[in-house]
Amino acid sequence: MVLTTVDDELAPQEARYLIARSQQETSQPSSRAIIELVTTIMVYKFEQLSRTEVEQMLGITLKETRVYREIKEEGREQGE
Repeated sequence: MVLTTVDDELAPQEARYLIARSQQETSQPSSRAIIELVTTIMVYKFEQLSRTEVEQMLGITLKETRVYREIKEEGREQGE
């Protein structure tokens, strides 16, 4: 929850730390859930950035995240 209140300048560093720590210390399902949460917070916190910019900021690929799949599905629905 620290990501929701931390300054924008510190948020990328904190997010990368949380992602790295979750990958090292938790089981695969728990790690994925933490990464999903961190990613979702960062996408909304930096909504002015592109997907590629957020990926670079976090050092991960968003295509594997739930938020990416949801956005992609919304785009499909709007295109129909």
